Amino acid sequence: MIGLIFIAIIVILVHLVSKYYFNYWKRRGFPQMDATFLFGNISDLFLFRKSFSNCFMDFYEKYKHKPFIGSYFSYKPVLIVNDPLIIQDILVSNFSSFTDRPRYVDEKRDPISAHLFNIGGQKWRDLRFKLSPTFSSGKIKGMFPIMRDCGRDLQNFLIKNSSSDIRVFNFIDLFGKYTTHNIVNVIFSIDSDCFSDPENIFRKMSANFAAPSHRQHIVDIFSFLIPNILHGLSIFNIHSVTAKVNDFVLSFVEKVVKHREETNFSGNDFLQLLIQLKNQGFLSVKKGETIEKNEMESNGKVLKKLTIDEIAAQVLVFFVGGFETSSATMSFCLFELCKNPHIQRKVQEEIDRVFGDKKFDDLDYEMINNLKYLECCIDETLRLYPPLSILFRTCTKDYKIPNTDLIVEKGTSVHIPSMAIQRDENIFENASEFRSERFLDSPTGNGQSEGLFYLPFGSGPRICLGARMGKLQTKIGLASILREFSVEFTDKSMAQQHPGFQKTLFFLRSAKPFNFKVTPRK
Repeated sequence: MIGLIFIAIIVILVHLVSKYYFNYWKRRGFPQMDATFLFGNISDLFLFRKSFSNCFMDFYEKYKHKPFIGSYFSYKPVLIVNDPLIIQDILVSNFSSFTDRPRYVDEKRDPISAHLFNIGGQKWRDLRFKLSPTFSSGKIKGMFPIMRDCGRDLQNFLIKNSSSDIRVFNFIDLFGKYTTHNIVNVIFSIDSDCFSDPENIFRKMSANFAAPSHRQHIVDIFSFLIPNILHGLSIFNIHSVTAKVNDFVLSFVEKVVKHREETNFSGNDFLQLLIQLKNQGFLSVKKGETIEKNEMESNGKVLKKLTIDEIAAQVLVFFVGGFETSSATMSFCLFELCKNPHIQRKVQEEIDRVFGDKKFDDLDYEMINNLKYLECCIDETLRLYPPLSILFRTCTKDYKIPNTDLIVEKGTSVHIPSMAIQRDENIFENASEFRSERFLDSPTGNGQSEGLFYLPFGSGPRICLGARMGKLQTKIGLASILREFSVEFTDKSMAQQHPGFQKTLFFLRSAKPFNFKVTPRK
């Protein structure tokens, strides 16, 4: 009898506590979703029923008539913002109130988590200031020959392996090999054999990220959506990446840096720029020149030099961001070009016109930049399939929503369903259709709407640093294929199918293999 009474008391207490937590937004005057016990509004994520993107697409479809809606990720209150004008205020105009991301960072127990994407506050400002020059147009142009050669390797692989009997390739896998090959060259100046060696360690690492276990999926949910839980779990050796990836990246970076410093080797790559930041705290602009001292300061403080752990963390985020986002964009773009062969032909005509009779080895940076129509196709792909389907920020000081009396409290997470907004028929005409021409006259695909609504790389001071390099890598890879081949579906019914999205990945990735047939062009 006493036991039943005790259980009843516990049930009542849990109910009352849940009711209190799940009325946070209502108490503050915000509209809110109805939450369920324990999971709040994200039970579909925890139970592997929906992908990140589909979950937020459903939220948006149900509540897009509201400029914002309160939600609960487990018991954590999260504000979802749908209105492009408020989004612009959060990401740009009032950025000082939203400088951070609600991400897990533990520099002591999990040093590799402390990379530019995750960290916030003054540490983020200092690191962003240090790293920004590594992605300048001059630095990217200097790395172009490396990237062009990787595009040539992709082209040669297809030429060599596309006999009359075998002309079907899994392009998700192939683009994963290409972007891994490219990123390893750009970071380390290592000519990795990703195309022909199935045991290549870098390809294995990238494949590990592309197909995470259910356990890692849960860790990713905590890391991205409820980071405080991971802080508690880190004492049990549960980290932001698997132990295998963590140990490999840390040890490999340490060995390569040590080897370069002992042999005075200097590579034209990303790692060499990080080594400069380790040894002098700033980057040389030209040989024999350095940035002026007043440019070496951030908020009056001379910038500290990078540690080995900090270098490893930046290498990891550049590696993951570089291979996964670009390979997915290339895959989805080729999928749409197969669905729309008339657009594919226009891309090929542009490539023929710009490249002329030049071999791929002879192409220069300006030629790739002149592929304007191909770039429109990539931009339209990024509208329909952005690498991240949501953007997220942490409110770093109390924020009053414009034209309301509502206050978002400091410490509150704010999420922006960017993919859903980019597919909104009220913003983009015939939004579900692939129309590359919409970007010919407008960098956002719509010159009429106000606010921020095209956000494949974010916006404001925390916009993706590697966006230009990622788009260049994507253009080179697609151009290398479409110059030599026409690509089509092996099954015509694919043109009427949606590719679907993987449920265990935070990045957007097709749930189906893209097996396409290539035919050499005459």
